Amino acid sequence: MPDFSAIYLLPRTVGLHKAKELMFTGRVVDADEAKSLGIVFEIHEPESLMSAAMAIAGRFREAPTETIGVTKTLLNQSFQSDERLMGELEGFASSTVKTLPYHQEAVERFLAKQPPRFDWDRLAGEDMTR
Repeated sequence: MPDFSAIYLLPRTVGLHKAKELMFTGRVVDADEAKSLGIVFEIHEPESLMSAAMAIAGRFREAPTETIGVTKTLLNQSFQSDERLMGELEGFASSTVKTLPYHQEAVERFLAKQPPRFDWDRLAGEDMTR
C-alpha cells in the first residue's frame, strides 16, 4: 500500500474546503477538533493509549476480514470511479462475499436467532484483551 501524504488524505477526511483552510492557515488543531473533523478516532490519555488501542483492535477479533478487505478496496476506488462503476463493483463484491464461510455462518446464526459474531456495539462492552 502506498504512503499517502496529507495533501492526498486530508481532503478525503475533512472535505476540500476544510483541508484548504487547515493547510493555508497552518493553524493548530487540538484533540477535540481533530476528533470532530474525523482525523482521529478516539482521544485517550498517554497512560491509557495502549490499552485503548488493544481494546479497539480486540473488537475486530471476530470481524469478517475478507469482507472488510473488499470494502476497503472499494472505498479506496470510490474517489476515482463514477457511480455506475461503483454500483457494479459493489454488486460483484456483494455476490462474492456471500460465498464466504463467514457469511454463510452469519446467515445460519441469524436464522437460529443467535447474535452475530461481529457486533461492534456489543463488543464495546466486553473485555477484548483476553
